[in-house]
Amino acid sequence: MNNPASCPCGSNQDFINCCQPLIEGSQSAATAEQLMRSRYSAYAVNALDYLIATTHPQQQAGLKKEAITSWADQCHWVKLEVNKVWAGQASDEVGEVTFSAYYQLTSNPKTQVLSENSRFVKIDQRWYYIDPTAPFKVQTKINRNAPCPCGSGKKYKKCCLQQNT
Repeated sequence: MNNPASCPCGSNQDFINCCQPLIEGSQSAATAEQLMRSRYSAYAVNALDYLIATTHPQQQAGLKKEAITSWADQCHWVKLEVNKVWAGQASDEVGEVTFSAYYQLTSNPKTQVLSENSRFVKIDQRWYYIDPTAPFKVQTKINRNAPCPCGSGKKYKKCCLQQNT
């Protein structure tokens, strides 16, 4: 892991006092925004195991570490802008963070932007990212009207079933 002096997440704090303790596991994210910022920093310092560990537990088995590694190896992360935060505070169970992440590919020095509205859920007092590209590993068939296993509080048919169809 490459440790920069200032935190890549744009907090204007030192990395060692900001995202590093989360990435190393000595602290947990208190909010959805803090988790999102630490995940951005994890990409910037190539801490890919953290990205998997902070993805919803029912999605982790579906993640392809090789693909994450390939993507991370091609990118130089330039800056992060948090555009909007909805819920996701320490007392909440769900949250959303809209952000823009600026990066350059090794094959193309032109700065590009990745904009996303990320969803997060708290399980057992820990925040997790809900990856819209990874399926949920579910042992039994979920009734369309049952609560979504992602923990959003929505019905399955109005949440992750829509994304996976």
